[in-house]
Amino acid sequence: MTTTSTTKSLHEKAVLVKLIQHNWSGRKVDRVATAKVAKDFEVKSSRVGTYRKSLVPREYLKEETEIRRQAYVYHLTNTLPWMDGGVRMTPVTLLQDYLSAMRKFEDAHRAAAQKIGQNYTQAVKEGMLLQGKLANAADYPSADNITSRFGLDIIVMQLPSTADWRIDVPKQQLAELKAQAEKDQQQLQQDAVKDLYQRLGDAVSHVEDRLSKEENVFHNSLFKNLKEIVGVVGRLNFVGDPKLEAMRKEIEAKLAKQTADVVRADPGLRKKVASDAAAIMKKMQSFMGPAKK
Repeated sequence: MTTTSTTKSLHEKAVLVKLIQHNWSGRKVDRVATAKVAKDFEVKSSRVGTYRKSLVPREYLKEETEIRRQAYVYHLTNTLPWMDGGVRMTPVTLLQDYLSAMRKFEDAHRAAAQKIGQNYTQAVKEGMLLQGKLANAADYPSADNITSRFGLDIIVMQLPSTADWRIDVPKQQLAELKAQAEKDQQQLQQDAVKDLYQRLGDAVSHVEDRLSKEENVFHNSLFKNLKEIVGVVGRLNFVGDPKLEAMRKEIEAKLAKQTADVVRADPGLRKKVASDAAAIMKKMQSFMGPAKK
């Protein structure tokens, strides 16, 4: 697999982003109840399990949880892997769209957190009532700071560059460090492109799996999801990998243009699409390894 960008152009064409989120789970391990259960059932080790209770009814936290889930999915979909620790990479050309979407999530999440704060007293009352003798007021955060327990933020950082390193080490060591850093960045770039191949491969493999056997049922989302992935891969291929783009266009032309209703109604077309998917998967093996089943 080859890419067409140098380390310098990568530094110019992409930025790093990190999604930071935190929340109050509304759950807590009850040590007293855990000890009682362990005693009643003659448990021999504390590692067997714990008793975790819900402090408030789940519906009070449902909206906030769902917004964080959607933000996380969007973040993963519209970025590429970079390094561990939640740091990912996105093309500069997509940055404004990415930030615009994430700011909407941030606003919605902030409103959901404020709603939790407004309803917190009632949620605690209902939660303690449901817990019966397990209820303990000391388990709950203060109503004054419950809203601050929730957060959704994006950090944008520039890609590291070795062009202007100023480290107080011997010149030979500095040269070696810079060479290694450039090599590592090139590998990270290749890994990012490989991720795009993997996304396409997973989607095409799923199409092949669903259509290859007549008894397999498939939903309308099969081709809708494939079309979305094809579009995302096209936008994220900012290094201009020509093989990836050629593969993406072939998938778009042969598979993603289909609709579930038409394919269901035409057994011959279903066989052809399944055959096309299988042929494309064979081509992709050299880029992403064996297909996932």
